[in-house]
Amino acid sequence: MLWVFDGSGRFKVNMELGLAFDDEDLESSTKSKTSQPVSYNAKFCPPKWFNDADTSDKHTASQILKYRGDHSYLNKEYAAAIEHYEESLDKLPANNKGMKRELLECQARSYVALKMYKEALQLAYQLKDSASSPDQHFQSWVLLAYIQEDAHDWSDFEESVKQLLCFHPDSGNLWRRLGQCYWYQYRHHSQGSPQYCQLVTCLIRSRLLYYSVRRSVGMFVAEKHKEYQKQIEEQITELNVSEEILQKAKKFLSHDMSKSEQPEGGDKSVQKKMEVKDFDKRWFSWAEDVFPT
Repeated sequence: MLWVFDGSGRFKVNMELGLAFDDEDLESSTKSKTSQPVSYNAKFCPPKWFNDADTSDKHTASQILKYRGDHSYLNKEYAAAIEHYEESLDKLPANNKGMKRELLECQARSYVALKMYKEALQLAYQLKDSASSPDQHFQSWVLLAYIQEDAHDWSDFEESVKQLLCFHPDSGNLWRRLGQCYWYQYRHHSQGSPQYCQLVTCLIRSRLLYYSVRRSVGMFVAEKHKEYQKQIEEQITELNVSEEILQKAKKFLSHDMSKSEQPEGGDKSVQKKMEVKDFDKRWFSWAEDVFPT
């Protein structure tokens, strides 16, 4: 149907194009819009369905076995969890590298629960050596720190947390954990020792960071932060830190912790990741004026 001007000031319908619609055509269109959707039957999975699920299908076997491992881990059946994760790895397609890393980490954490630190560390270092992205490197150090902290391997734990702080220097939790590492080692050192300086730095910096985010976190997180802050305050009191040290440390450590040098000609929005070898100089140098050597 085409509307055209006939020269007399009126419009008329031109039917020559054969585009006219019958009433039936319009009715059919209306009916199709109001038709009811086809019913959909959602798949129902009973509790613990994965225990009886068929694992012969190579496309689903690995995921089903991982579910079994996760369920065993949740129930603190760590040896069984390790076996299920190993079975899942055996069924996993070779190109699914992401899930392989996840399964290896699950195994490592199961070994930690069994206090089998040697086996856990072997898997953690395997993941670290095969990491190919910043996220994978970071998660590898997270796992290593988790194992070393549980094993009270404070020397290696210190290295791992420093690596993590090079990624995220504004993490109050990481500074607190490094502070706990130094607390177990250095709390009996004299005020003039470098170790004492390291411990005080971590306590004060973590306290500042917790305070800085107090209005931007949820209630549950805020309550945990209050607990950590109370613990930190008690430790600072026990260390008998002088007011002079507290003020000088606070002044130095309250600067923007994520600020770092930019590579020449680089985009100022991209910050250069600090190397762990520069960590002590970057964060503990404030004490040189307070405790001259």
